[in-house]
Amino acid sequence: MIVLSAEADPNLPTDMLAAGVQAYLLKPFDFPRFFTVLDVSLAGGGRTVTDTPRSQRTVLYIDDNPVSVRLVELILQGRPALRLISAAGGAQGLELAREHRPALLLLDLRLPDMPGEEVVGAVLSDPILRSTPVVILTAAAGTASIKRLLALGARASLTKPLDIVQFLTVVDGCLGGGHLWPAAVDHGRPAGLSPARTS
Repeated sequence: MIVLSAEADPNLPTDMLAAGVQAYLLKPFDFPRFFTVLDVSLAGGGRTVTDTPRSQRTVLYIDDNPVSVRLVELILQGRPALRLISAAGGAQGLELAREHRPALLLLDLRLPDMPGEEVVGAVLSDPILRSTPVVILTAAAGTASIKRLLALGARASLTKPLDIVQFLTVVDGCLGGGHLWPAAVDHGRPAGLSPARTS
């Protein structure tokens, strides 16, 4: 038996496992993780690791395109431990970054009030924010500007439309929840993973 629940009582996973369930997954859940748990259970594998409620970590997305923001919001619904906030411009984004101290900053380079490069520079030169991982999400940047930003300290650059598997791998890697593989800087994907793209 696998329990799928939105109940955030931290004692429930332990109680359910003690009662004999195979796994306890929180909703909204991560589909790749769900299918992994399902495969292990159907193969007769041992007790799987359960999801346990954790305090939410903030992800800040700076982009003036509401469609892009909504798409990222939908994708991150599979990460219930993450809370997305957004800003439509660089100045507002920097204010929110200083106020909320996000665990991850997602950034489009074409902003209405200032270049994305300037935002990256401001974040990485700020003594409070400089440890914040910055991931570029853009459809516009050329190779030279991306290389410059990566050299400056941005963690990765992904091209829109996003490859969902790649995007989540980068997010997990930046937040310490997974391995940030070298191909995350938008040059292919791990072997065996099919592209699931947003538009």
